[in-house]
Amino acid sequence: MTPEEREEMRRHFGVLTEDVHRRLRMVAESNAMTTEAVQRLNDKVDAFHDETTRNFDGVRAQIAAVSGEAGAFRVETAHNFADLRAEIRSSYKDTDRRLKTVEARHASRR
Repeated sequence: MTPEEREEMRRHFGVLTEDVHRRLRMVAESNAMTTEAVQRLNDKVDAFHDETTRNFDGVRAQIAAVSGEAGAFRVETAHNFADLRAEIRSSYKDTDRRLKTVEARHASRR
C-alpha cells in the first residue's frame, strides 16, 4: 500500500468516524428530548391523578353528608309517622266513643 493510499484510507475512516459520532450525538439528543417529553407527560398524569383523587374525596365527603342527612330524615320521618299514627288511633277511639254515646242516646229515645 502506498503512502497516498494510506492517507486516503485515513481520511475515509476519519469521515466515517465523524459521521458515526454525528449520528450518535443525534441519537443521544433525541433520547434526551424523549426523556424530557416522557417526564412532562408523567408530571401531567401525576397532576391529573392528584386532582382526580381530590375530586373523588370531595364527592365521597358529599355522599357521606347526604347519607347522614338521609338517615336523620328517615329517623325523624319514622318518629313523625309514629306520632301521627298515635294521634289517628286516639282520634279514632275518641270518635268511636262519641259515636257510641250518640248511638246510645239515639237508641234510648226510641
